[in-house]
Amino acid sequence: MTKSSRFVFPILLAAFFLVCVLRNSYCWPIDSNMKEKTASNRSIIQKSLKVQAWKGKGGGGATSEFEKLTSDQVLFAESTEDDSQTVIVTDKIDFQLRSQHYYALKVEVLSSSVENYFDFITALRLGSNKDVHQQYTGGTENWETLTLLINPLEDETPKYIALRLNGKGKIYAKPFYLTELTKEEFEQSKGLLADQIKNRGSKRLEKVFLPYVPSLPLPEDDAPLQFRIWGMQEDQFPPPPIGWRQVPMERAEIEHSLVPRLKDTGYLLYTRPAVTPVYLESVPKEKELITNLNVQATPGEYEPVTFSVYAAKDLEGIRVSITDLKSADGEVIDKKNVDIRTVNFIRKIKNKEKKTYYMMPLTLGKGPDWIGEKTSRRYWLTVYVPPTARAASYRGAIHFEGKNFQKATIPVAMDVMPFTLLDPPVVRFMWSAPSAITEANELKMYQDLAEHGMTSMLIHGEVKTRDQHVGPEDIDHIIKNIEKHLGYYHRVGFRDNPIGGITGHQITHYWDKDIKWFKYWPITRELDDEFLETYRKVYIDNQSSSKWPEFYHYIADEPGGMRPENIDPTAHYLEIFKKKYPALKTFVTIGGGLKRGYDEVGKLTPNLDVTCTNYFTKEVVGRIEKYKSDYWVYNGASLNEQPIKERFFYGWYFWKTGAKGGGQWVYSWRGNPFSQPFRDERQDYALETKTGFLPTVGLEMIREGIDDYRYIYTLSSLLIFTEKTKNSIVFQKVKKKQDETVEKINLNFLRGTDVPESNSVGVSPEELVMFRNETINSILTLINEQKSALSEIRKMNSAQQLDILRKLSERDWFLPPKSQKNSPDLLENIRWGGALSEWKPQFWKGSGKSEYNEKNYQQRKVFKLIITSDGKDDNGAIFLSKPNIILKGRTKYRLSAWLKTDEVSRNAMLYAAVRNGGVADVMSEKMSGTSDWKYVWLEFEPDEDCRAEYFAMRLWGSGVVYVDRIMLQEI
Repeated sequence: MTKSSRFVFPILLAAFFLVCVLRNSYCWPIDSNMKEKTASNRSIIQKSLKVQAWKGKGGGGATSEFEKLTSDQVLFAESTEDDSQTVIVTDKIDFQLRSQHYYALKVEVLSSSVENYFDFITALRLGSNKDVHQQYTGGTENWETLTLLINPLEDETPKYIALRLNGKGKIYAKPFYLTELTKEEFEQSKGLLADQIKNRGSKRLEKVFLPYVPSLPLPEDDAPLQFRIWGMQEDQFPPPPIGWRQVPMERAEIEHSLVPRLKDTGYLLYTRPAVTPVYLESVPKEKELITNLNVQATPGEYEPVTFSVYAAKDLEGIRVSITDLKSADGEVIDKKNVDIRTVNFIRKIKNKEKKTYYMMPLTLGKGPDWIGEKTSRRYWLTVYVPPTARAASYRGAIHFEGKNFQKATIPVAMDVMPFTLLDPPVVRFMWSAPSAITEANELKMYQDLAEHGMTSMLIHGEVKTRDQHVGPEDIDHIIKNIEKHLGYYHRVGFRDNPIGGITGHQITHYWDKDIKWFKYWPITRELDDEFLETYRKVYIDNQSSSKWPEFYHYIADEPGGMRPENIDPTAHYLEIFKKKYPALKTFVTIGGGLKRGYDEVGKLTPNLDVTCTNYFTKEVVGRIEKYKSDYWVYNGASLNEQPIKERFFYGWYFWKTGAKGGGQWVYSWRGNPFSQPFRDERQDYALETKTGFLPTVGLEMIREGIDDYRYIYTLSSLLIFTEKTKNSIVFQKVKKKQDETVEKINLNFLRGTDVPESNSVGVSPEELVMFRNETINSILTLINEQKSALSEIRKMNSAQQLDILRKLSERDWFLPPKSQKNSPDLLENIRWGGALSEWKPQFWKGSGKSEYNEKNYQQRKVFKLIITSDGKDDNGAIFLSKPNIILKGRTKYRLSAWLKTDEVSRNAMLYAAVRNGGVADVMSEKMSGTSDWKYVWLEFEPDEDCRAEYFAMRLWGSGVVYVDRIMLQEI
């Protein structure tokens, strides 16, 4: 190096640092610890920050709220609208990010009541550069540092840097600051950032899914069997996939009158009917607050008692306990007869397209010992009244205590009735898993079914070789499998005959993986012989079969449901089976085919002893009875989504149908229920763990429904006895009350899409509670009149008991009065027909035309839509675009019309494309061919206030459809 060059280099270096100091914008030194720089470095971005509403209404600005905690200026952005977008953003940027350099951009954030999400973003849009951002759901409890790692491919000055609030909520931000990193530090920081994001995602709401040690009392060795066989705690759920977000199921604010109470205690105790869900975000109303709990039960009955806690702050170290229940004369129901659990949550997909899910209250576990801030948790007590308990009023107390809040005591009053419930001679069952992870669990499964009121179980013997030939090895395997499960059947003590016998799977049909349903092999004489020979070898030649109970032989499962092609071969095998073995009882499930227009009853019922249907109409019942078959009902519950349906189906609805059996898919099924982040397609009511099966809210409501049935059956038995004793005054009074209650029960509950009342309970949770109380009071009235009535009734034979089962009448098929009340038509003021009509014809594919006739076609004012081409995918509609109607969140709507079709080649249906508020496209029942006027309808329920994209009557394929005025109503 020359002498002159030794001077030039220091001068250039000094000049370089001088420029950095003067510019103070992008030549920042490396900070290997990624800590914030000096105040002057941070002020470069702070000075240019402002708050803007990019979408919707929002606002904010500087705040002095944190002056005592930080020397930095703090900005905030907030919004009260779901679809808003409010930002804390750089007004201008005067520094440059250099190509192939490594940067960490940071900001400290505090957020509150964020219902959707917020994100941190730097907009890089030059050349190959792309925006860099991170999304955050939920709120932050304390100040948190958010980080963006930036490695631009081109030199660029960012278009903007922003903290962006999407939807409702409020966020606070300190100054943004930037640090340049080495490549090694950048790579190391990527791993740290990934862990930070993962941990943050599970910090608040996702904490719900962390495994926890049981924190509530465990059952004693001599506790009731039910409590000893239940599982204790959930396994861990995996985290949700990236991009999914949680949405609330309740949107409510604390009532003003409750605010002082919250300040005093930090929490509120409240209660709702057991069938009414309590969500994580539930907020109590003043009328729901409790000071005591009351319950009525009979000896030998399990009865739920629930209360919920809303926490204004994090509650920790929670313990819940109960005292012995004591009567005034010294009788005691020991506290070991009370099991205490919490209702815990799973993720349930709300909208796949929008990647949203909600927290579904489902399992009853033995923990955890905390409740998060601004969330609710329900405590579920199951009380068992010993069969020897004397009638009396028992008193005790529940204690709710913990580490960081004031203890609460809830007085409990239990009235034990002076009678025990009669058990009606109807078959109750649930489909169950063919096996469990351990033999101990397998026994617990059947014990749990019996404890919940099931009177029968499914037993299936399957072939072993699955080679389309039933050999000696298969026969041996079938017999051993039946014997094994009959061991459980006898050990548990089921009252009614088992359902199943030999499964036809791999004998007459097989499971097709492509269609995910059964397919029959071609019928041949050889296959017929093999089918019949299998039954002969198992049930006639097998000497041990003489000791077996009589089976309901389950020949096929839902032949008309997924694959109507199965109806004819099922009919064939039923016919040859009955001819060969007329003494053996046959059982098949139907309904899916009936809903689609296939005559399952006419083809199958003539050779069925039991026709088990999930499609229940006056015509169906009449035809089943014509063929001298018993009718059973099944699958009327909601798979835990609406627990009121579980109770309704097994209780009042089951009673009103007069069916001799009822069942539900499915108690439990194969596979780990905790292996997926979402409960999307699982349908089980008890989730298997290593310690046993965890009950669900739905399973407990099934038991409550069965008890409802037992109460109404007990009352009906007493009414018949009272009528015979000619005590007409008491009889008439109680009978009138019972008839009024039964009239309110919707018999169209399992009617498919024929009427809007299908799948509608039609009564409220409060009414179900009232029905139980009224039934108890009526029973007490009749017992007081005839002291020996129940003991006399118990002496009746089975035929006399069957006579007490309800017989359907013409009046039963009347629609419930509530469901006949129509709310105003929200489309009434929208012009229909004529040149000014807001309903327009539109042909998306194919050719067609439309007409409007003021008075034609049976004096109806109708649109006539015609597609004249014969293209299979022709698509036309009567179309109402962007109706100016605000649809309210958490409100159910029904869109309905009368349609008539003429040679429709494919189908016509009513269609709602809401596409907002979490509602996917919804369509009504499809009509095809030529049909007379028919009422069609669809229903939807937005998560939040929104507007629809369009409503339409759509015609696919060629043909003509007549449309009577389309109506939209709240229901």
